[in-house]
Amino acid sequence: MISFNKSKILTCGLFAIISAISLYFFLVSHPTVIISGDDWGNLTSTRALYPQWGIANPIKVMPELGYPLFAKLSTALIMPLGFGFLESFSIITAIFITILLSLFLHQLFQLFNVNLSAGFLRSSIFVVFFYASIFFIFLKEGNHENLYMLWEVNITCFYHYIAPALINSALSIFVIRNYRNFDVNILKRNGVWY
Repeated sequence: MISFNKSKILTCGLFAIISAISLYFFLVSHPTVIISGDDWGNLTSTRALYPQWGIANPIKVMPELGYPLFAKLSTALIMPLGFGFLESFSIITAIFITILLSLFLHQLFQLFNVNLSAGFLRSSIFVVFFYASIFFIFLKEGNHENLYMLWEVNITCFYHYIAPALINSALSIFVIRNYRNFDVNILKRNGVWY
């Protein structure tokens, strides 16, 4: 039996290793780079924070917010370190992918460890197996030599499909884990819901 403090330290270690491997993968092994006109077009398109009618994608908020936001972050945070714009945007996108993937896997770990009482060891094995199935099961398809579950043709497809899917998956697991806390009566008592 692993003590609570030891399991917290081991959990932090597990997710530090997963994050380091993911960051290395998206920075070195399979870097995200700007390769198409769609990528450049999306870097300059901005929109409001809510769904809008009369535009090309009225419900897609994440791509039009994420692209310009991360372009500005890359120029403000990464470029002063001596990198060019393309490298900076690639680095900031790799960091973003790593954070989203780690949040998703952490919610999955918490679901099994806390809610389903699987224990630290079983939950860790499941998360590592799930992580390995995402990255290390490569397929060949046409001209593409290394397809994996988070693979996309370009950064545009990542911001349009993979990032929202990871965000929605993490939020869905969070809601599943905490559904008892979302009772309307509890929200009314706490003054959140009127």
